[in-house]
Amino acid sequence: AQKSRQTPSQAPWQAPGRLLGQRSRVAAALALLLLVPACGKNPETQAASLLREVDRALSQQQWEAAEKKAQEAANLPKLSEGTRDQAKLKLEQARSEQQALKLYQKFVGHASTDHDIAVGSWKDMPESSYYRQLARPEFDRIRASYVDDHLERAKSAHFNGRCDDAKHELQLVLDVDAQNRKAMELNKAACGKDKKAE
Repeated sequence: AQKSRQTPSQAPWQAPGRLLGQRSRVAAALALLLLVPACGKNPETQAASLLREVDRALSQQQWEAAEKKAQEAANLPKLSEGTRDQAKLKLEQARSEQQALKLYQKFVGHASTDHDIAVGSWKDMPESSYYRQLARPEFDRIRASYVDDHLERAKSAHFNGRCDDAKHELQLVLDVDAQNRKAMELNKAACGKDKKAE
């Protein structure tokens, strides 16, 4: 009887064409996966990620880190105007807080020794600043003394005919205590030549 011929199955190394084709497809797929994030990442997605980092840094009072990330977000190409404006606002906030920190340090350094310098520093801090809120309790503590001091100066200037000095002192009082009754009454009272005319 004639033996039937059996075709042996081909081992992988015996089918180079098929294996090469598979490797090429895998390599192409990997290259595509690597290329898409590098070249096609949406700037809005990048900005959103950066702005989350900015918010985290701001919440931890890391102003310089926040400024750096906000600047990076604002400089992204092909970014919508709305997102760019948002990044710029956070950039301004980070820079503003860095300036407010210097004013706060000046405030703390003079709160016990020179109320004029301390109150002036507090007034220069932006109203929304973290440091203005931090300084509020100490400011409230020294405000009464500051107001009394400038009211006395205003009275002295007023009754000695130094009307411009009196107005200046009264304005300092009203800047920190807008409803101060004594300051408002003295501000309405005649001074200098007007007083003599009465």
